[in-house]
Formats: sequence, structure tokens, C-alpha cells
Amino acid sequence: MPQTSRAEPWWWRHPWAAGSLFLIAWVALRAALMLASGLELHFDEAQYWTWSRHPDWSYYSKGPLLAWLIALSTALFGDGEWQVRLPAWIASGLLALVLAQLAWRMFERREAVVWAVLLATTTPLYFGLGQVMTTDIFLFLAWATALLGLYRALVLAQSGGWIIAGTAAGIGALAKSTMALLPLAVFLWLLLTPSRRTQLRTPYPWIAALIALLLVSPILVWNAGHDWVMFRHDEGHVGEAEPGLRYLGEFIASQWLLLSPVIAIIGVVLLHRPPRERGQAFVWWVCLGVLGFFVIKAALGKVQPNWAAPAYLGLLALLAGHLSSASKTMQNWARGGVALSVALCLLVFFAPLLGLDGRRDPLKELKGWNEPIQALAGEAGETDFLLTDRYRLASELAFYWPGKPSVFLTTEGRKRRSQFDLWPGPETQRGNNGIFVTDRDELANQAAEAFESCTVLTPRVSGGDKRPVRTLRAWRCRNFGTINWPPPNAW
Repeated sequence: MPQTSRAEPWWWRHPWAAGSLFLIAWVALRAALMLASGLELHFDEAQYWTWSRHPDWSYYSKGPLLAWLIALSTALFGDGEWQVRLPAWIASGLLALVLAQLAWRMFERREAVVWAVLLATTTPLYFGLGQVMTTDIFLFLAWATALLGLYRALVLAQSGGWIIAGTAAGIGALAKSTMALLPLAVFLWLLLTPSRRTQLRTPYPWIAALIALLLVSPILVWNAGHDWVMFRHDEGHVGEAEPGLRYLGEFIASQWLLLSPVIAIIGVVLLHRPPRERGQAFVWWVCLGVLGFFVIKAALGKVQPNWAAPAYLGLLALLAGHLSSASKTMQNWARGGVALSVALCLLVFFAPLLGLDGRRDPLKELKGWNEPIQALAGEAGETDFLLTDRYRLASELAFYWPGKPSVFLTTEGRKRRSQFDLWPGPETQRGNNGIFVTDRDELANQAAEAFESCTVLTPRVSGGDKRPVRTLRAWRCRNFGTINWPPPNAW
């Protein structure tokens, strides 16, 4: 930040203290929201927690960053929902501060910093994904940090920016392979911009690439020893194609809502033309290039709403700068858009207050796990291991079942592989007693054959009888034998 006088606000004169207080308050707000809305672990979060109990250099579908961070957080503070999510909450707050720094670098206006923090903390897409422990929030933070480093390197001629960019890109790739799109977009921009092409003849971009490669090498080494399973899994997403307007329309509609309608409209109005200032133009072209990739992908097949989220990060910083010098009317509209964003977030997190409970709750996958699992565990008593035929249920059982027994996933009726297929299977439990848990109505045929006998337990319902979130059924089974389950045939 620049030299400041006593006439400036205290937070502007003491940015490090202000940033620290912001992070503390942000984490406290996240924790309060979790408790008030009753959010339990999503099955993806529970899956990453399960991975954290098996330290490794990488995992089936994602890199190791989340597992490592969860392992650190739970080692320091114990197992629990907030302990699993704490790193994500910190990363969410840091994302706002990095975007504020990017906005300052581009516009050098205090108002741009304020708008950047407001947009980063209230946009539904980033607010929602920053509440849970998934790969997205760490991808966002790494992406924004790398973009800031690239701006410093390419626009401000600070060679240290390349080090920042390479480090951030490598760390981001440890969370999600989508990180590769940013260096690819920047490389194409350099290649297609004659005045910038000379950068490729300097050592700095290649040093940054080497740093990123070194940081991501654990994933490469691990995959080389595991038949490249993570890349096979990603190929299944990239390679799927079903051209048509349906998925493109769904993609555009979802982006409009997740970015908040008013803010999205203002963004289009203020950013529809490339900026004249060269640094802002760099950010604009790179972000639009990445977004264009997802638009094309959506025209060819299904695209999840969150996939394009990194592309908007630089655009948010640009929008913040434009709003800092916009007319009073435009700023008032933007303030209304921020208020609408906050309202949309609250409506999603507290949907039951509107009568949207049970299966109509948009956050139903983050509720109704602990109660039925605890009830089944209380009736079942002690057991040697748990067995399930449901991928989404396996890690929830591992997290919420008292005593944390080993959980195994059968292959009956399951096409897609998972991390469970890379770990020792239930054959290690021969002769032991287990509990089979499912959300189906009947005991799986092959599971029944694998045990000497099974006794059904009382079904457990969560979320009320009228619109239950889910119903879990379980069987107490004796003397597990051996059975040759067919392996899954899809990645």
C-alpha cells in the first residue's frame, strides 16, 4: 500500500492489522453460519477427511492438498466439522484480500479495494464454495495469487512476480488440475501478443514453470505408480461430448444466478469492452479466454456450474476498479446488487425457514447424516467393520460412526472407480463381524452371500417423516467370508 496520512482510515494506515482482524472475524462468521444453519459434512468433505487418515502423495480424483490440510487441522484441534472446514474458511478470507491487492495494483484507488472485498465476500458463487472444505476454494486462492504474481511480472516488470505465480500455480494444482488452464491461457496470450512475445525468450516464465512442475511432482510420481488413475478420471470429464444448446443454456443460466443477477448485469455493462490500460487488458483477455473455454465446453456437453468460477476472479477485481470511479447511480445499483447477493446466500443457507425442508432443501446433501448414523450405531453396538454399496455414504459412515471403524465399499452395481478401490478391501476382514449400511430397500445380494448370516436393524429416517432427507437401513452380519466382486469398469 502507498504512504498514508493520519487523515486516512485506520485500516488503510495499518493494512496488516486490518487484514488479520478481517480474517479472524471472517472465520468466526463462517463458524456461526455453520452452527446456525446446521450444516454437516458433505460427502465430498467426508471423503477428503477419509483421505487425510491415509497420508499419501496423491489420491484417485484429486491432488493431496486438501487431505494434507485436513490432517494438519484435525491434528491440532481434533476431529469435528469445524476442524475439517477451518482451512477453507481461512482460504476464503485470504481470497478476498488477494483480490483487493489485485484491484489496488490495477487501479491504485482505495475505493477499488473496498469494492473488491465486498464482491469477493458476497458473490454467492464464492461465498457458498468458501463455506465447505472442497478443492474449489483453494483453487480460487491459488488462481488469484498466481494472477496477481503475473500482473506484477508482466505489467509492473517485477521479476519476483514470476516466483509468486509459479508457486501459486503449483500449489493450486495440488488441489485441482483446473489450475493448468491459467498458465495455458497466459502462454497463449504471450504467444499471440507481439509486444509481449519477447517474454518467452527470457528465463523467468520457464523458471516459474519449473517451480510449478516441482511442486506438482508428487502427483505425477504417485500417478505413475497407480496407472495414471487421476488423469484417467479427469479424461472422463473432458472427453464426454454431447453437443447441443441445452447444456449451454443451463450453463449460462447457472452463471447468471451464481454471480448474482444484478452484479452480473453491471459486470457486462462495465466490462463488455477490453480496457485500454495494458495491465487491465491483460487480466481481461486472460479471464475471457478461460471463460471462453468453458462456454465451448458447455456447447459440447455438461459443465458443472462451479467449473468456470476461476475465470471470474480477475473480472471481479476489474469490476471493483470500474465501480470505484463509476457514477453515483451505478454505484447505488451495485450496492443493491451486493444486498441481493447477501439475501440469496441467506435464502440458500436458511431455506427451511421458508418451508423448503427435507428433500426440497438446496443444502440437503449437507444435512441429515449424523442423526441416522448415530441411531444405527447405537442399535448395532460394537462391530469390526462397516460395509456399504453407496459411494456417497461410505465416507459419511467413516466420519460419523462412533469409534471410527474401517469402512469398505462394495463394487456391486457400481460402475465408477474410487479411492476405495486403491486401498485394501473387505477381504482383510475375513471371519469378522460387520454392519452393512445402505439407503436402498434391500440387502445387496453379494453382501448377503459374503456373510454367514445377517439380521436387519431398524430403519432410520432424518429430516422428518413427511419430507425426509434420507432413510438409512442396516444389517448386523456375522462371519465375513470371501467373494469375488467384479471391479468397476469406468473411471
